[in-house]
Amino acid sequence: MKRIAAITMVRNDDFYLRKWTAWYGSQIGEENLYIFLDGTDQPIPDWCPAAHITPVEKIPGQVVQAEKRRLKRLSDEAARLFREGYDLVIGTDADEILIVDPARGESLAEYLDKADIKTSLSGLGVDVGQHLDEEADIRDTLEKTSSFSISAISIWGASRLVSPTRTARRRVGPNI
Repeated sequence: MKRIAAITMVRNDDFYLRKWTAWYGSQIGEENLYIFLDGTDQPIPDWCPAAHITPVEKIPGQVVQAEKRRLKRLSDEAARLFREGYDLVIGTDADEILIVDPARGESLAEYLDKADIKTSLSGLGVDVGQHLDEEADIRDTLEKTSSFSISAISIWGASRLVSPTRTARRRVGPNI
């Protein structure tokens, strides 16, 4: 089985980070999660004890410049994880999860283990929404669990959400 890590950077977002850690922890093991807190002023979550949580100095600047620095930091961390023996690194925001088509009957780790990834692999980005007059409110379910039924939600294709999120080679950035 390929050794898979997942990384994210978050600032003051326990709601989605709880979902992210629950989902990826169930798929690849909580010990393979690497969470970077954007700012040392944030409390370290105590509800994911096996995850690697690192507070870093808040990355200053306007949104675009700060985002470039955050991505550089995560790229450097991905390079480190490759050097430490990981075969794949999943990099997403805390409000993004990768789901394998349930019809395939396999977990994310099983799917990625079989995938012949040359350099990177991208998922299909979708916005999740609801027709509240036609569907049950998923907020109740999301408060109680890390998952929701795909058949009980509405999704819209969102090309802006499609980007490489799993890397398989060390040719990702200048330091990799």
